[in-house]
Amino acid sequence: MKSSGKGIIAIDLGAFTTKATVLGEDWVGNVLEVPTEGFEGYVTNMRKLMQTLHTTLENIFKAFSLDTSGEVPVVVAVHLKSYFKTTMHEISIPPDNGKRVQQDHIEKLHRELQDKIIGGERSGILYFGISRYSIMQDGQALETEDPWGIRGDILRGEAAAVLAKPKLYQNLIDVFGDYNESPEGYNIELLGIYSSPVYSALGIRSFNIGDIHFHIDFGHTSFRIMKLNKSRLESYYEHPFGGYHIVQKMISMLSLPSKDAFFVLREYLKTGKQEIPVSGRKIDTTIVENILKNAIISFLKRPEVLKMTAGDGYQPYTLSISGGLSYYRRIVGYLNDANFPAPIMPKDLNPQRLVFYGLQDVIRERVVGMKEKRNGSKRLGGGLKEKVVKFIKKELLGME
Repeated sequence: MKSSGKGIIAIDLGAFTTKATVLGEDWVGNVLEVPTEGFEGYVTNMRKLMQTLHTTLENIFKAFSLDTSGEVPVVVAVHLKSYFKTTMHEISIPPDNGKRVQQDHIEKLHRELQDKIIGGERSGILYFGISRYSIMQDGQALETEDPWGIRGDILRGEAAAVLAKPKLYQNLIDVFGDYNESPEGYNIELLGIYSSPVYSALGIRSFNIGDIHFHIDFGHTSFRIMKLNKSRLESYYEHPFGGYHIVQKMISMLSLPSKDAFFVLREYLKTGKQEIPVSGRKIDTTIVENILKNAIISFLKRPEVLKMTAGDGYQPYTLSISGGLSYYRRIVGYLNDANFPAPIMPKDLNPQRLVFYGLQDVIRERVVGMKEKRNGSKRLGGGLKEKVVKFIKKELLGME
């Protein structure tokens, strides 16, 4: 049965699988999947990736009643080679309005923090957000979740960003540009490119998490851990070992071609079978199990991970997981062995949907902000362009 309704197409571009759905104001559509070609954490074949994009959009238009007569809005979540960066900045509060923090002060701090964290690097912003505010009152710094309306002399902010390497980011933008110009292409409007592990972490905020929450993403090119403090991204660590490297070990230790190794890994993650037939052979998965176990436990016990999770002695905290290996049924036992709590696994929630909840949460937050301030436009972070705001206001909310 075909779903209907207006919304934004959201694509999660992964190395193994590309997932896509439509995001409405208060709903997330069914997630459709196609195999990914031409992308392994970076663009390896533009023609094949364009075909993946075309197949993905064809499936979406068959499943959802969307208007294709004009530009079709699309947001993309992806993991590119990137780096995490933080910075602090402060602004003085002028004496008008009794030195109370106004919305334009918050926007000014936001804008100057974003400019400061990007610098002259011209990298693609996959995530940007303010992780902490504080206000100086009579020489004392007071932390606050929302500084609006509070009196003070100085407003301070600490921001966090995930920035992509410029050429990798531009290559991905070029894929969408070339796709639009191809004969079979739909006229899509790329509204933003986002960090899939970060927005998977932010997606869990809709559920019952603690003030301190960790999210682990077991990805294709790397494993990552993120710390949320009161639902804001505060720290991020990425270890350059992931599913790709597990497959390479399988190729070497089991004498398998790459295609067969990928197949065995996928089947083992889904079924846990002790023996998997492939290309006339029966593969004993004991070696696969040992490779997975060693890789996961080694990551969990890395000094950088232990330092992040043990910082300031806070306990308890909550945990969630995503990524291709999150299907792995024994992963909970390995987390327990490394003194991590059992991950939050909301009933009937596929971990692969978290990224779409994350994108929807961010869009919804911006919409709420626009409702509160319809006069003037905000400068938005996280890679969200102002035309996203225009589209949401008109198409989803009926606001002019």
